[in-house]
Amino acid sequence: MNWDLDWSKKGAIEIASFPVYADVFYSELVHDPLKINIENAALNYTHMIVDDAPVVYAEIPVIKHWSLSFHYLYKLLWWHEGDMMLEVNDMHAICTTGLKATTDGHIFPYLHDLTINIEGAKLYHNSWWAEFWYRQGFELSKYII
Repeated sequence: MNWDLDWSKKGAIEIASFPVYADVFYSELVHDPLKINIENAALNYTHMIVDDAPVVYAEIPVIKHWSLSFHYLYKLLWWHEGDMMLEVNDMHAICTTGLKATTDGHIFPYLHDLTINIEGAKLYHNSWWAEFWYRQGFELSKYII
């Protein structure tokens, strides 16, 4: 299953999250169409082991393969510029949802658990030194998410 994205070839992204406040300018954006593999999708009604809550379990294969490359420029203490490529392989999500009732009898769904596996994502840079430092933050953020 393929999906084409229509993104601007150049633009800016504002990052405003303490301690980083910067405008990242990108250009020469090139990306592959998203390739999605839904062969291993699963949907099941089950109970969680942790709290014995009845949930609907869904395993969703999100992205089979996708790559994105761009030229960037931003100022964070000093100007940073370079070419970067991101490659995502075998990304999937596991989601469990349940139902809760209010005191007046209304039933609503809620998200019990959400896990996104982006372990197959890789970051490449045209400078080995910059790639080393960007990968430190990128690898750490993969496990925080």
